[in-house]
Amino acid sequence: MMAYRFYVATVFLFFSVAYVSGCGSEAAQDGQLDMSYCEANPVAAPGQLCASIALPADMPAAPEKVSFHFFDAFPPFGPPSLMGLELATQAELADFVAGAEVPMILENLPSEGEGFLYVAVYMPDGGATTWVAVPGVDYVGFPSDEAPVSFTGEPINLMIPISLALATE
Repeated sequence: MMAYRFYVATVFLFFSVAYVSGCGSEAAQDGQLDMSYCEANPVAAPGQLCASIALPADMPAAPEKVSFHFFDAFPPFGPPSLMGLELATQAELADFVAGAEVPMILENLPSEGEGFLYVAVYMPDGGATTWVAVPGVDYVGFPSDEAPVSFTGEPINLMIPISLALATE
């Protein structure tokens, strides 16, 4: 398995740092994922979160921007309540190819509270400049249970990859 690792610093509540670590998931012989990234590589440090994004196999191009943030309510409206990651450079987006599972590792999360995790993958001619997903162009996703993520100070491992779907109106 070829691994790529890159780091992205972003601002959390008090200038905390988030890390993105990208690598593909190993596939079983039948083409299905045999284990999600976070199952195979769980985080163990306090305040860390491991999640992964399952990109659609028919995604037509590389994205222009990926937004991975927490909101007070679902569906999200307005700015994030807790910044996660905002990826926009070619190097940061290199692993975002059709059919890939891309891990997202966050550090220094709060030790209390909760937030709804929401992912937006902005495609060419989409909403990258407006932060509003364009229906039929951009992809959006959230954890399958649609429940808020509870911050307790303990490590958080979301074992099911976040599946993306085309944004709708």
